[in-house]
Amino acid sequence: MAGEVPVYNLEEPLSSFTQPIGSGPGMPVTVTLSTAGSYNLSSYAVPTGSTVTMTLTGATGGGGSGDGTADGGGGGGGAGTVIVTIPGTLWADGGTIVLGAAGTGGATGVHDGTAGADSTLTINSVLQATSHGGGGGKGATHLGGAGGTTTVGGTVTPVAAWSGQAGTAGAAGTAGPGGNSGGSVPTAGGAGGSSPSGAGANGQAGRVTFWFAP
Repeated sequence: MAGEVPVYNLEEPLSSFTQPIGSGPGMPVTVTLSTAGSYNLSSYAVPTGSTVTMTLTGATGGGGSGDGTADGGGGGGGAGTVIVTIPGTLWADGGTIVLGAAGTGGATGVHDGTAGADSTLTINSVLQATSHGGGGGKGATHLGGAGGTTTVGGTVTPVAAWSGQAGTAGAAGTAGPGGNSGGSVPTAGGAGGSSPSGAGANGQAGRVTFWFAP
């Protein structure tokens, strides 16, 4: 109902929620989550007559370590991002948003970074959208991690999709930076470890923002 204040299940931390600037009837409700984990759709009261617009991003990869001799590690890859629209009647069927865990940077001693985990949307037990995590950067070969992609299925409507950028390779004396995820709010993969033996940086967890008319 216009002007009614939404009531959330506060199992999620208050810091997870963001509201747009302004107030009053008809102002869209915006929710942003950026901590890895599983979120129940029933925690967010969406009117059945509303359409939800969602931007879903996977986790980015961690950077590889320096090779212990002269070269920096490769950067972690950026994650895929997808925008979908979801009818309120479908949202009401229930489901989960799972935000992927960040890739871990390679420790000193010539180690690869790990890939970021996928972020997924499941409604009514059907996998609707997946934003794949970015690949981990390499230590010994200094290659950057691959960028993540997206897949959309089920009954949600895809609006736009981006692949994440690959991490940049390390080189003599330099570490490779991480690649960015696609979309309007990019998240970067972890940078490679510095030359000659620095540890790679961690990537960033998956992220989702969705908004709908109250």
